[in-house]
Amino acid sequence: MLLPQAGILTAFNCQAASILKAVTENQFESKSLAQLRDTLLPKLISGELRIADAEKFMERVA
Repeated sequence: MLLPQAGILTAFNCQAASILKAVTENQFESKSLAQLRDTLLPKLISGELRIADAEKFMERVA
């Protein structure tokens, strides 16, 4: 079995950690946006909520 030198392993870990962090953050944002979509879309379609109201809601959430 080949093992990389410590410097190479450290460099890889730094790169991989930043990529994994970005993936985790993107997954969280995707879930948040999907939840927001699932909440607002039925209300928009039914007419219970208007676009202007949804924009105000988005400003409060952000």
